[in-house]
Amino acid sequence: MAEGASVGGGPTYKGAGLRSWLAAFTQLHGQEAVRTTLALVEPELREAFVFQRITASGWYPLGWSRALHAAAQRATGKGPALARAIGKEAMRLDLSGIYRVFLIVVSPQAIIGKSARLFSSFYSHGSMSVVEARSGMTHVKWEGCHGFDQNIWQDLLGSCEASLELCGAKDLRIRYVEGGRDGDVDAQAQAFWR
Repeated sequence: MAEGASVGGGPTYKGAGLRSWLAAFTQLHGQEAVRTTLALVEPELREAFVFQRITASGWYPLGWSRALHAAAQRATGKGPALARAIGKEAMRLDLSGIYRVFLIVVSPQAIIGKSARLFSSFYSHGSMSVVEARSGMTHVKWEGCHGFDQNIWQDLLGSCEASLELCGAKDLRIRYVEGGRDGDVDAQAQAFWR
């Protein structure tokens, strides 16, 4: 599928994100929880993971991300906070290793600007922009994010949280100030830190 392509015109998500989701969920809850979660999703999605058919550069239905979060919550008995924890852990895993050295020289407000530019590399629909970024504070907005639900919004917030912390943000407080719920296609979030 071409970059940013849609499945039947619907929103899609980059395979790298799905693979990071699986690595993070495994790290947080182990293989047994992964097996239980995959047993709860549709066969096509389960087989894509079991037979390792998801490529990092491929594009897949955004509904797969929604289904994974919902199944993980059923499997673990946890709510939407699990989606945020998975997003946070996925970003930590993605930015570990050799890439960690680059984060040392980037300020928290600068990493959010870089995240905004990368957003469309992972989602076929929507955009992320920085409304304000200064030392100790950032305000971002997402627009046109069709197909997002509360879990995807929480996953996204967890990713932002990890990015900021990995760049040195301390005593971080981050939350949606608008949107970020089921059915919302737009949202805004603010973060404050020292």
